[in-house]
Amino acid sequence: MALARRPDTVTWLKSVRRKIHENPELAFEEVKTSELVRYELDKMGIEYRYPLAKTGIRAWIGTGGPPFVAVRADMDALPIQVASTDFFFLCVFVCMHVYCSGRSMAYCVLDNSG
Repeated sequence: MALARRPDTVTWLKSVRRKIHENPELAFEEVKTSELVRYELDKMGIEYRYPLAKTGIRAWIGTGGPPFVAVRADMDALPIQVASTDFFFLCVFVCMHVYCSGRSMAYCVLDNSG
């Protein structure tokens, strides 16, 4: 718990979450999101298998034998209907992370850091 409360950890976690939300990608098109997650796992020295179902990642710590804990997070965004005529809004926000999927991805990366 102490690691999660450190100011540098909070800053890092917010940065990862923001990067995920700045680049929403639809299912099976999460190229940048997958790259970001793999980059963060590489920095922490965490083993993973890629690709799974095109852009998915499975990471593990330890032997994989019992006892174990499984954590799952969606990293895809969902398409949304746009009611705005603002050109920037239409170009950037045609899909977005909802139901906290971006937050879940950031927390899963944090949870795997030890």
